[in-house]
Amino acid sequence: MLENIQRRISALYALTMELQASSFLIGRKELAAMQETFSLSIARTPDEMLLVAEDDGGLAISFFIDDGVIERCRGEAQLRDFLLVAEGVSHFVYLVFCAQEERAVRLVELETQAEVDKFLLLLFAARARHGSQHLGKRAETLHEQLFHNWHHDQGMNGEEEERYHIANLVAGRYCRHLIRHYILSRDAEGLIADARGFYRKSLADKLQASR
Repeated sequence: MLENIQRRISALYALTMELQASSFLIGRKELAAMQETFSLSIARTPDEMLLVAEDDGGLAISFFIDDGVIERCRGEAQLRDFLLVAEGVSHFVYLVFCAQEERAVRLVELETQAEVDKFLLLLFAARARHGSQHLGKRAETLHEQLFHNWHHDQGMNGEEEERYHIANLVAGRYCRHLIRHYILSRDAEGLIADARGFYRKSLADKLQASR
């Protein structure tokens, strides 16, 4: 599933990337070993987490997904598992993209882009499965599920909760823009062009575009 999601994200945004998220994947056993070796203190362990360390040689990346999620994804993955994996792969791809562009990236930017990516991945999956008929209605339903029925993890601290709230708000407004200007009129080319432009914007420009 990881490879498939990364291929779809890369195709959507016309990205050229040799690194594969699956090559950096670790489970709970490897995460525990890293915590012991590097004396890492992690307040809580979510089901998905991107670990990044920066040094003179570049970035060191580990991509953690809970073992149970990986096991379920080998069969018929539930929506929650798909969204969790998609979010992690999105974080990985966007981080690598920004590193290639020699751009700094903030956590809220990673979260914002991941929310947009999840919306578009599910939207295009629906179009592939059902065609373009009623796609606008499906997009509205999807928007409601992702951006209005969102509930934060009870284990989040105040800073994390605020970051996810901002990301959800900004991504929700941008995806509403996509529905209004492209999805309802079935303008797939316009949607993709707009999404590719948004992907490459700075955080400040993304915030401005979503107002």
